Amino acid sequence: MTEGSPELAGQTPPSSDPDDGPPTLFSQLGKIAATIGSDGVSRGERAELRRMTPDAVPPEVYWRLTERLDPVPSAAEDTFWMTVTALMAQHRHDTGRRPGRVLAEAGVSPSRVTRWLRRDRESAWREAGRLLSQLGSSGLDWARFGSLLKRWDDEKVRRRFARDYFTAYHRSSNHVSEED
Repeated sequence: MTEGSPELAGQTPPSSDPDDGPPTLFSQLGKIAATIGSDGVSRGERAELRRMTPDAVPPEVYWRLTERLDPVPSAAEDTFWMTVTALMAQHRHDTGRRPGRVLAEAGVSPSRVTRWLRRDRESAWREAGRLLSQLGSSGLDWARFGSLLKRWDDEKVRRRFARDYFTAYHRSSNHVSEED
């Protein structure tokens, strides 16, 4: 165990979920998210991550986090990792909290979610922060949401997210049906 690892911070490392992509991607996302939320990343470093954009040189903390991954992301993967890491620094990791359900509980509108799901990969990554902005202090499972972003072009993955969101939305009391 290394200093600042999730295990030392009193958190258990995430397990892989075969339904949400390759176990290595799922566990890598959970590991980074748990580390960002631990004492291993200072408030100042989290602020640096929040301000990070894929078109600029990332701060030292980004490199420290990604060098722990196995395998270390390639230069071609940096855009994804920079995007998702910046989002993780803005919204806390909460293992098991399915992103679609969290967005429904936060009252994000169906039209907003539908528009986001219809975007191309680059646009969806760029707009993910706006979609999540309504979460407030609610956390979400970053292994699942990051896997969705990484595997954006897989229609089955987006449909699974849509099913989670719309099922939770219609079960919640955060909306008024057209019949009311």
